[in-house]
Amino acid sequence: MNGSTLKQIRNERGLSISKLSSMTGISKSYISCLERDVHKNPSIDIIEKIAHSLRVDVDQLLCRDGEKKPKKPHTQGFLQVEVSLSDYNLDMETVEQLEGLVIKINR
Repeated sequence: MNGSTLKQIRNERGLSISKLSSMTGISKSYISCLERDVHKNPSIDIIEKIAHSLRVDVDQLLCRDGEKKPKKPHTQGFLQVEVSLSDYNLDMETVEQLEGLVIKINR
């Protein structure tokens, strides 16, 4: 996790460390250590709690300073859906309809 990114997002949201702590159930001292990069590898549970409270993707907390989260092409989301739906033996027409829905959702 990138501490300065966490601090920047927290400040952009107008949240104090105390407020983020109460929102996540994570101690103030641990959040402070994350922001100062004293602790660099928190558990995924911790990252997810922070991301949820800050209303950001987990990926955004993992990006380095100034690094932008790459946008995923629409087909990538579709491929993930198609793979998980492949167990259901759907015909190609149904899969194409689902692709259209995924593209609309991602817009």
